Amino acid sequence: MKIDKPKIKYIEKSTFKECIDSNTFERVEIDKEDKVSIIDNKINECIFRNIDFSSIDFIDTEFIDVIFENCDLSNKDFN
Repeated sequence: MKIDKPKIKYIEKSTFKECIDSNTFERVEIDKEDKVSIIDNKINECIFRNIDFSSIDFIDTEFIDVIFENCDLSNKDFN
């Protein structure tokens, strides 16, 4: 599988809760974690900075052009 470098153009700061409430994870930067479950969502052109993903669950989530910068993804299952 070839993984291409993300092509993110414009992003704004947001939080997990704001994205869940608006039902969109698109063109945002998130640098603070919340204990959340992200279910059946598409995460597109996003940057995650300094996030410990141990308290965040991804269920049926699709990632497109996403950057994980200095994040802890230990033991995360992305199936």
